Amino acid sequence: MSDTRINLFAKAFMGVLIATCVAMPDAAAQNLEEVVVTARKREESLLDAPLAITAFNEVELRNAGFKDIVEISKATPGLFIEKFNSLGARVQTTPRFRGIFFSSGNPLLQTATVFLDGIYMSGGISTLGIGELERVEIIKGPQSALFGRNTFAGAINYVTKKPSDQLRVEADVLAATRDEYRFAIGIDGPLGGDALSFRLGGMYDSVGGHYDNIAVPGAKLGDESQWSVNGSLLFEPNNKFSLNVRASYREVDDGAPATAFKYGIADHNFGGFLLQNGLANMSNSVIPAPRDGTRGESVYRGTIRMPDASTIGQNSSFANIEAYRNGFRANPMYTSQALPGRLKYNINNVDEFGLKLDSTRFSAHAKYDFNESVSLQLLAGHYEEAWGFWADYDFTADNSYTAFYSSEIKDTSFEARLLGRALDGRLSWIFGASQVDTKLKSIGEAGVASFYLFPVFFPGGFSTELFESGARTSGIFASADYQLTERFSATLEGRYQEDEIRDDAVNKGLSTPISPATLDSFVPRATLRF
Repeated sequence: MSDTRINLFAKAFMGVLIATCVAMPDAAAQNLEEVVVTARKREESLLDAPLAITAFNEVELRNAGFKDIVEISKATPGLFIEKFNSLGARVQTTPRFRGIFFSSGNPLLQTATVFLDGIYMSGGISTLGIGELERVEIIKGPQSALFGRNTFAGAINYVTKKPSDQLRVEADVLAATRDEYRFAIGIDGPLGGDALSFRLGGMYDSVGGHYDNIAVPGAKLGDESQWSVNGSLLFEPNNKFSLNVRASYREVDDGAPATAFKYGIADHNFGGFLLQNGLANMSNSVIPAPRDGTRGESVYRGTIRMPDASTIGQNSSFANIEAYRNGFRANPMYTSQALPGRLKYNINNVDEFGLKLDSTRFSAHAKYDFNESVSLQLLAGHYEEAWGFWADYDFTADNSYTAFYSSEIKDTSFEARLLGRALDGRLSWIFGASQVDTKLKSIGEAGVASFYLFPVFFPGGFSTELFESGARTSGIFASADYQLTERFSATLEGRYQEDEIRDDAVNKGLSTPISPATLDSFVPRATLRF
């Protein structure tokens, strides 16, 4: 690890100390700047919110040198986000709060969800540039009453920087060992008078591969790069109305991940199950058999042995992609035009092992204050993401067990909130309604490239399948917070929601399909705070 990166994580440790201190009792809190959060869909002091929240403001994010949510999680007790999958966690990233976790990259099956300015995010949570954020709020524990589905374990809210009415330029430059570079810039200021202001931003981030690929001379494993542009307009004609519109575009280009399998009891030395033939049964010994007695769980104790550099390699050559792709194109699904256009585009145009991703996001947030006590907020968002990923599925230099995955995600969301205060400010209330429509299409196929020179199905492989899933979630919610005394308060919250869910995968092997289906539920929460 470079000295630069060690220094960044030292700053990250200081960041979590600051975030923890803001939740200390009154005497210590008087010496700290007040932290305002929107974890309950309204602005309030962190000290007044009856929730377990870790908040990082703009200064803390910058001083800690955080790069993405994965690094923020390392400074957040109770939150765990790991690059655990073969895709490098740049897609299908799954937050895990307090150990509550469902092992799936499908955004519809997660127990925690990320929001951008209060708007649902179905993807892209690990590639969003930290430089565009004013604050990150990490809310632990069940949040379904206010936020809806997929927040049973917790929620994360990104709050972006709003355009300023004064001309301002920000820049962030990083250069570190192992070919790590990052450049970000933001410009904002007034635009044609006092009522309209703008913000433009851009970012480029690149990390070189840390490992030589012994299977392809001159190639590296683990390189990542991305770039993005974003812009926003803030319209404030008077002190009652405001409209903030934001758009962003992002591309990710990663090479083959730095991943290697470790076999043998000495490595998987604490697993509970033994595989009699290792992975040999996957493809009639096309993959080298590791070896009787391999444990089937990646659980370790004692000393973890790193793979020797001379054994780290993947068959990530273009010839393997072409051999595999020829068989892919002969698949009846491909020739019948059954695949969506973007997934077919990824098959034909992703020409390197690794990940290619692009995404577009639009959002709008309007607010109108009827008076000092009552206001109306309207939120809308739309997100599209598409990616393709070629992988050497056995992650070894032997043979070429190639896999291709591709996915397309779209979500559209709307929300309306009516907020108010009464009884001299002792009662705070919210009434709202929301709808989120998420659609996911994905394909995946794996096989030995040499077999795909001929359009045949071989034992142990699996053929191309198109899976479609989605959910339209509609709900109404309400919250009332009453300050009984100076020290004692009570909160009642509740949401009624209806889910129209579709998941083709769950119907496989069932004589009677269970998808699509419609479910309804009422989710209450009561809180007493002293």
